[in-house]
Amino acid sequence: MFSAIILAGGRSSRMGTDKAQLPMNGLPLWLLQQVRLQQAGCDDIQLSHPQLGTPDQQAGHGPLSGLHTLLPFCKHERVLVLAVDMPWMTAALLRTLIRHSQEQPVFFKDHYLPCVLHNSSDLQSYIAKQLHEKGRRSVGALLSYCAARAIPCPSPQLLLNTNTPEDWQLACHASQGGH
Repeated sequence: MFSAIILAGGRSSRMGTDKAQLPMNGLPLWLLQQVRLQQAGCDDIQLSHPQLGTPDQQAGHGPLSGLHTLLPFCKHERVLVLAVDMPWMTAALLRTLIRHSQEQPVFFKDHYLPCVLHNSSDLQSYIAKQLHEKGRRSVGALLSYCAARAIPCPSPQLLLNTNTPEDWQLACHASQGGH
């Protein structure tokens, strides 16, 4: 079993609207990601979002702020971290990460999210320190600290991250069979 954190606490400033609420396949992205996580076998899902889930304790500090807020609530040692704005993510791809995360944290080569972390008081302390000391607040630095292993992604196109209206339009067009 594993826990999951959906990161949706950002300002969505480049998109111009709340990315978590964008519709894909008839569902808002946050709910679509929740369904995919459940299909992948997750039984404990935390949502980092100011209205729909738990707001970041230190808003405006990026993904580490959401992790800092929600890791203490996760029920399992392994925590899959997923950005809300990855509309083509699949349960099968998430299961690939989980399968490879038994021994150490993992992520897909050249893509820091999604990833699987091994939750511990040490990890939580490291994140708190990075936030309070204005250290390296990146997911990449966190994965380096955890000695996470990069694994090849069987379908890298599924890791599309949509940050702008143009990205979103391309994702929607492609998902409807357009090229």
